[in-house]
Amino acid sequence: MQRFLTITACAVFVILTITITSNSGGREVAPPASQAGQDAKAYLTDAQKKIGSQMLHSMGASGDTEREVSVRAAVSDDLETAITELGGSVLASYPKYGAIEAVLPLASLEVLAERDDVYAIRAPD
Repeated sequence: MQRFLTITACAVFVILTITITSNSGGREVAPPASQAGQDAKAYLTDAQKKIGSQMLHSMGASGDTEREVSVRAAVSDDLETAITELGGSVLASYPKYGAIEAVLPLASLEVLAERDDVYAIRAPD
């Protein structure tokens, strides 16, 4: 058991060592894991940042053409009309809670997320 812990500690030390900035030449070998996720988010558009990661992955995958989604938004008739015009359908609307449950084509999620009255689009709970 002692040997296993020693080997594990050494492995962790090596991994941590290669993820920090190298002092020789000042080049970064690899970002820490926590920073890697943040760097990936830096390349997303403002609209894409409003879409949950599960939905973003679905958008890139083949197969599903539409999904049930939960939209956090300033609920209005105009927003519900926009969902319909994008080829979706409103399943339920909760203005008091700022939420809409809808079925939308995956290709329209980013267009919907570009609206100022939409705060987030996620998979339903």
